[in-house]
Amino acid sequence: MKPELGLLLPLGLKTEIDDKFQVIELMNSGYIDSLWVRDLPVASLKDKDIGSWYDPFVYLSHLSFALKNPDVKLGIATINCSIRDPIITVKEILSLQMLTKNKLLIGLGTSEKKEILELFNVNENEKHKKLIDFSNFIYKTIVKLEDTDLKGTTFCIPNDIIQPEIGIASSRNIVWESVQGIEHWITYFWSPKEFQKRIDEIKKFSTIKSVTMALNLVLIDEDYLEINQRKGVKCIFTSISKLKELIKIYVDLGVTRFLVSIIESEDFAKDLKSIKEAINSLNI
Repeated sequence: MKPELGLLLPLGLKTEIDDKFQVIELMNSGYIDSLWVRDLPVASLKDKDIGSWYDPFVYLSHLSFALKNPDVKLGIATINCSIRDPIITVKEILSLQMLTKNKLLIGLGTSEKKEILELFNVNENEKHKKLIDFSNFIYKTIVKLEDTDLKGTTFCIPNDIIQPEIGIASSRNIVWESVQGIEHWITYFWSPKEFQKRIDEIKKFSTIKSVTMALNLVLIDEDYLEINQRKGVKCIFTSISKLKELIKIYVDLGVTRFLVSIIESEDFAKDLKSIKEAINSLNI
């Protein structure tokens, strides 16, 4: 089965807000299977990440009204469980799902930036417990649709809700041995050897049915592949032919979706079309 292709916003490394009409055009282009946004409450001073300007739920709610393709999923990669309240987040997920008939893809993770953890008074050990508790609450309420007893209070979960796909963006054993029922792993790019090692460890605790791998890409004309830095971001500089070979390696290892950030491009639609055509031409 050929892997899906997702696009992660924002477009490129820039300080301007994405052109709304360009995003909508890409979302309905037929080149992607899912459109994702990030959950960055703030950015460290050294990053000044443009992705920190928006709230992911408000942004996706807005985009959902312009989504014409019923097969395109909307995703968040990833909800920052280190600082978010799980009760409020469940209500935000349910509200967003009620606004769109398209399936949601919800990634759950923690902040890796020391500055952000310190700002919200979360220590390194505490963040993993927060992710575990958050994930189990999400699974209980949204996936199993169980009634909640929150110190004598509760809230209603509509039984006709489209259940989102929930994934964990962590490879820590301490997380996977404690979370319940989640079978989707969201990961950054690893070498094939390291990827195989990590997924083998995770499978000791969970039945992994799908894997989303995030790729920061800079497409080039020269026929080679190189991993290098661009403005502090680790990127894969690659031709389409070499990218196709790379994708095939990871599909064979179990990756079911590639979530691409196109770091530099003169024509985002053209690049997405080229990536989609490379995936479609895979002999799988």
